[in-house]
Amino acid sequence: MLQGKPIAGKIVSFLLSIPLCYALLVLCKPLLMILQHDWGFGLATIAVIVIVLLLLSAIVGFAIYRTHTTSSIKQMALNIYWPTILLTPTMAFAEAYLHSTGHNEGFETMYSYMRYTEHFEENHQYFADSIGITKANAKYYKTHHPEVYINNEGFRSREFTDTCAGQQRLLMLGDSFLWGLAAEPQSACFADLLDAEYCIYNTGIIGAAPNQYEAIATTYIPQLKPHITCLFLFAGNDILFFDAPLRPFVPNNFWTEGMGLSSVINEGCGEIRYFDTADTAYSYFLNRFSLHTRKSWFLKALSFTHVGTYLYFLIKSPNTPPSCDEYNKNLKPITLHYLQRIKALAEQHHSKFLLFVIPEKNAIPTTLDELYDRYPCEFDGFKPYLPLNLTTSDYALGGDMHFNNEGHAKYASFVKEVLEAETQYIK
Repeated sequence: MLQGKPIAGKIVSFLLSIPLCYALLVLCKPLLMILQHDWGFGLATIAVIVIVLLLLSAIVGFAIYRTHTTSSIKQMALNIYWPTILLTPTMAFAEAYLHSTGHNEGFETMYSYMRYTEHFEENHQYFADSIGITKANAKYYKTHHPEVYINNEGFRSREFTDTCAGQQRLLMLGDSFLWGLAAEPQSACFADLLDAEYCIYNTGIIGAAPNQYEAIATTYIPQLKPHITCLFLFAGNDILFFDAPLRPFVPNNFWTEGMGLSSVINEGCGEIRYFDTADTAYSYFLNRFSLHTRKSWFLKALSFTHVGTYLYFLIKSPNTPPSCDEYNKNLKPITLHYLQRIKALAEQHHSKFLLFVIPEKNAIPTTLDELYDRYPCEFDGFKPYLPLNLTTSDYALGGDMHFNNEGHAKYASFVKEVLEAETQYIK
């Protein structure tokens, strides 16, 4: 019994040290963010934070040790002091790392790009037409981003009335990669790099998916009569498991500066939820995927840091409920159906259809067989083109999953090689 008391005391002291460490982390977080912003996530930042936290821990421990208390209380103070010295720098390192990956505290990892605000102020940089095709608002970009040209059809492209005599006309279908997100400047996008040699109609829009690709193809292939229709499929959220028809005048996302909210979400078990306004979408995401609106003081305390948020959602995931596991086992992706219809439409109008694949940053195939193994039924009847020389260094830093300038240049070179091998120039 006596031998067990010191061990029990150490366990109790260790447990008491955890909230102390977390409190120190919360106090030092402003300094951590300032240093990380100025110096980046590196040894210098971590070293300074570790030193500061060690000093704080030492001061707290010394103050407790010097008080006039019984030896048992002093021993407990020491037992709290040593874990604090070790745990607080560890927490600081984890906090700095999670911050460097682009996460925002208080939100579940999948939605950690979101920011907390009392009211979601939509900026209307995108809109949907009468068909439901999401397009860019030319007035918004002319005012806020004059360097980005939006044509009369609502796309970051040359005017669709430009027939480019003597050049091959290419209709490009895609999402934020084709839009040029993370390219600096945006004209460093792979589509722009190819525009000097081809007449490119670029319909890439942030948040677009195969349902939009089909709607664009249906609308513009007959109008533009492209020699080639290129679809750039992102092997991430373009692999669809549920069908969500486009809705007239409702864009695929509601936007404020630097943050977009989907207007449709799969809740699991085949339940699809639609949002008609930005406020209803934001309220839903806050209540389900955030700690900021929770009433518990404990959860609000966790929302102050990346570490607290990450640990909470690691233990209690807000995603698909366990009751949907059996349903999800039988789910099959439906992207193939969209690809088949787009290809048939292109061929009907004598446009050569080419399918390019953009791999995920954290799952880059090194062979085509690896791509087929990962997506066994998504490319049946197709010859997908995939560059095999991409690495994670070709993508933006942190949590951004898009190409950087090097990635865009590499992908443009690959697309050019394919076009030269598959097609002939117009004489």
